[in-house]
Amino acid sequence: MKSPLFSACASLRNTGRVFAHSLGIALCAAILSLSAASCTFEPDKTDEPVRQAPTVSVPFLEGEWESQWNDGFSVTGTAFSYQYKGEEQFSGEIVNVRTLSDANASGYLTLKIAYVLPGKSPAKDSYYVVYWENLTDTSVEEASPYKAGGSNNGFATQAEAEAEYTVTNGYFGYTGTYTKK
Repeated sequence: MKSPLFSACASLRNTGRVFAHSLGIALCAAILSLSAASCTFEPDKTDEPVRQAPTVSVPFLEGEWESQWNDGFSVTGTAFSYQYKGEEQFSGEIVNVRTLSDANASGYLTLKIAYVLPGKSPAKDSYYVVYWENLTDTSVEEASPYKAGGSNNGFATQAEAEAEYTVTNGYFGYTGTYTKK
């Protein structure tokens, strides 16, 4: 079915008169332009990319590490996971690496926590920092942030976590020794 607008434009065009023909085309073009100009288009918000912190890999810590106390951690690509007695306690994406020595022997990994075993810490979706020191090819000392009276459950922003979770601020006083599997 043709629209009334189309029919009106067609009848003006078919009159055979030069003036009417030109006027008809101009009128149709003007009406179509105004119709398109009056339409509003809302952007589809579902097509917007999800903005996430960039992730980074840490090849010098890559692999599985375990301690004599039945706990361990693994670094695979940009993912970090901490386990106790074979059960994952928390995991997340590595979003920043701050090394404290030229040979990568010590430093901090900033994590965006994606999974936490129910009833455990840190908080899911928080930023959390783990510390390592004395890294060799076969062993490393590692710690999650802890201090009495401290904020040990993660932070809402990466900047807050990195500012608070440092050795200088009294965190990471207890490290565990881990050997590479």
